Amino acid sequence: MYHEYINVQIESGAAISPQAFIGNGPPYMVGRVSYSFGLSGPCVSTDTACSSSLVATHLAHRGIISGELEAGLAGGINIMLSCNTTAGICQLQALSLVGRCRTFDVQGDGYGRGEGFAVAMLYPVENTAQVTKMSLALVCGSAINQDGRSSSMTAPNGPSQSALIYRALVSGGLHPWQIRVVSMHGTGTPLGDPIEVGALGQSIFTKDDRENHHYVIMQSNKASFGHMEGAAGLTGLILAGLVSNIGAVSPIKHLRSLNPYVMAALIEWRQRHGTQAFVPLQNATGIFSASSSGDGPIASASSFGMSGVNAHALIKQTSNNMAIECTGKTIEVFVSGHCHRRE
Repeated sequence: MYHEYINVQIESGAAISPQAFIGNGPPYMVGRVSYSFGLSGPCVSTDTACSSSLVATHLAHRGIISGELEAGLAGGINIMLSCNTTAGICQLQALSLVGRCRTFDVQGDGYGRGEGFAVAMLYPVENTAQVTKMSLALVCGSAINQDGRSSSMTAPNGPSQSALIYRALVSGGLHPWQIRVVSMHGTGTPLGDPIEVGALGQSIFTKDDRENHHYVIMQSNKASFGHMEGAAGLTGLILAGLVSNIGAVSPIKHLRSLNPYVMAALIEWRQRHGTQAFVPLQNATGIFSASSSGDGPIASASSFGMSGVNAHALIKQTSNNMAIECTGKTIEVFVSGHCHRRE
């Protein structure tokens, strides 16, 4: 996302060889994957800042639905190699002074950067009979959009976020009340968190759904792993898939006291829609059930890029006995959790 490795080479005074040049540019990195594995389908590098990996997942999802792809490989990675990038983000006043993402917390003052990568393999459900046991979840809807004209180039846009989630629901033929768990973008910024919570309420709660809603549980992966920027969106989707399969969620790390503006948004949910929203505090005991009467829940993940490009995806568990049906085409996602050691 920030092209740090090639910049480190330049700063060191090392000569840039042809191999170094084509080994570090984003188009060459994704091209090398296709080259190494003999993949001949569309190969695209997406750079939309923090939403890059979830945008890539959306493109793979739509490519499979349209019939252009037989399978899709989406991923994202973030490695911190240069202090110059961190210094630049500091100038935007986006980073936390304590280096942590205190999502929804009253002391949230920005995000803490994190390193990591996430990769997901997407297949059409009808082509995965032999590998169903490996699947994490079914992608049953996704959408991307742009903030357009907002208060500033990097400021979040609540109406745009609401429209995004609604479009993702429509793409999967789903109803708002079917969502039970949301892996939030949740960077821990005083401005972004309340806007995101308010936008979520506007998009999934309507007067017509008042009788159907029971609760919605909000989760955050950034509180545990830091903000992995280009890899953050897909990481959030994987978290949502795990929650959907396991049927339980854990407390949000570093969340001790809710931001009053987040609390105000949650109170509005309750008063206007009669819906209970759960935000598990760090000191909460046990885990919270994510399923309802044994039915597999719909989970979703949001990722909002500082560039203004947003992405949202909806998934459900892979159990064959599901009460919730998607009218849109579903795509199965595979994630490798571990490998067997060779003797």
